[in-house]
Amino acid sequence: MLCTLFFALVLRLAFVNEAEMPGIEEQRAKTKARGQSTKSKVQSTKYKEQLTTNNDQLTTDKHLMTARVETARPQQKLKPRPVRQIAPAVRAPFSLRCGAILIDYILLIAIVAFSTLISRLLGGGARTAANSSETIGILIALVVAALNLGVLPGLTGLTIGKWATGLRIRRSDGTEIGIGRAFLRHFVGYPVSFLTLGLGFLIAALTKRGRGLHDLIAGTIAVRDGPMLRR
Repeated sequence: MLCTLFFALVLRLAFVNEAEMPGIEEQRAKTKARGQSTKSKVQSTKYKEQLTTNNDQLTTDKHLMTARVETARPQQKLKPRPVRQIAPAVRAPFSLRCGAILIDYILLIAIVAFSTLISRLLGGGARTAANSSETIGILIALVVAALNLGVLPGLTGLTIGKWATGLRIRRSDGTEIGIGRAFLRHFVGYPVSFLTLGLGFLIAALTKRGRGLHDLIAGTIAVRDGPMLRR
């Protein structure tokens, strides 16, 4: 009797297991399908992210190429500026040098003569005013001499006489003489040339470079030159 009951229980369990097996297999299949679907979604998301990254990289490269093309535009050729150059110095003719000296000293003598003329016109009862007029004329002549024979040639190499005759004073090496050298030439060199009874001026006509005694003292030379433009 007990054996029969045991055998019936075993058969019952076997039938129950066989009945539950299809449901378990179906559940396992669903779980597997869900896992594959999730995996596919993850791969699809990664693929989309990769495509987005590639598109961003392509856009960046395009912008860089555009910037390079704009930078590589041909530049316009700049025209060279004309270079200011000094023409070769030419020895100043002796006749023009004499004319320049005469113009400079005629200017000073004219100032003194004009003041003296005024003082004579104011003579008689106006003797004090006449003396003052003559003194003022001499002071003006001294100031003009300092400016015309010292400052102006020191800065430009020209006096009024040199400018009128187209001459220029330079150092012996061709550079500007400077104010100190200009005072030395005109206020020391000129009196020395006059003290030699004019021989200091005459030797300028005999020397190769046309330098007078005052030029030798100050280390200068009078030339006839002018600026020119060279492209």
